[in-house]
Amino acid sequence: MLALPTSGVRPSVAKHNSDLDVATDWLELVSLLTPGGWSIPDIVDVLIEGGIYVDQDFASEFVESMIAEVRRRVSTMAGSHPLMIDPSSRVVAIEGRPFTGLLFCLLLSVGNSYSGWSDQFNNNYVQQGTLFERLTVDALRASFPGWEVLPTGWGDGQQIPLPDLVNALAEATREDVIPGWQNWVAAQGKDVGLDVAVVRRFADGAGGLPVMMWQCASGANWKSKLSSPDTKAWNRLVTLTHTPLRGLTTPVAIPLEEVKARRNTSHGVLLDRYRLLPPSSEADWLAATTKDDVDVWNAARCTWLVTHYPLS
Repeated sequence: MLALPTSGVRPSVAKHNSDLDVATDWLELVSLLTPGGWSIPDIVDVLIEGGIYVDQDFASEFVESMIAEVRRRVSTMAGSHPLMIDPSSRVVAIEGRPFTGLLFCLLLSVGNSYSGWSDQFNNNYVQQGTLFERLTVDALRASFPGWEVLPTGWGDGQQIPLPDLVNALAEATREDVIPGWQNWVAAQGKDVGLDVAVVRRFADGAGGLPVMMWQCASGANWKSKLSSPDTKAWNRLVTLTHTPLRGLTTPVAIPLEEVKARRNTSHGVLLDRYRLLPPSSEADWLAATTKDDVDVWNAARCTWLVTHYPLS
């Protein structure tokens, strides 16, 4: 099975020095992939054998924090999380419950904590970005029934030409393209930070619609994208009657306190892993084509991880 991450999980003697989120991501990941799950003594043994802790009681204290964080994450998905915590605090995968989307997000989040991952996989951001955008589209369709969800970035692996994107957004929102809009976009503007648009249409066919604009940040640099997409910039391209609600999706699990603290600084709605994944069975919202492609991506990376970092 998979060894501890090579970064983020640090030797601890007088105080806990490890990153709780990295350690919990690892625990979720290995619990999904290990028949029978993981108990507190199992995890303590791994931490001690890995040289992270010397004292079992002190290690148990940190493991209990990991279990508490898994419990919080499980509760956010309202019974659809593929893990459960039994009465003995063992973290166990629920038999038959799909977890393609969660596994994908976990790998995106914790993969970079393993030495060599970046050199092996991060040379192709387009592929992971494309798949994460498709996952976001499927998830938003489930979260906002009755709204039209318009992929605008790399949903099919190809960048949508900006003129086509501007026209598509104008059509979806029942608004007009502003003449000379090209003068307001830099040559490198590409999609003006827009990956997914979500629009609530009405039967009268008129404009003035509620609009959401989403950025999908599949990498570790999600904090640098909290001001994207630039809704003011889009008002120079399309006659949007109302300023769109801006949002960002990320595969990482953001600590609850940080989510609360960023309410005034994220410049929009922030959907981390457990806000993004709908609280219903994955079979009900993840498109079959998305699942198939993500399964292939997941399998290659799981194989690489357990081959290079087996648990001795």
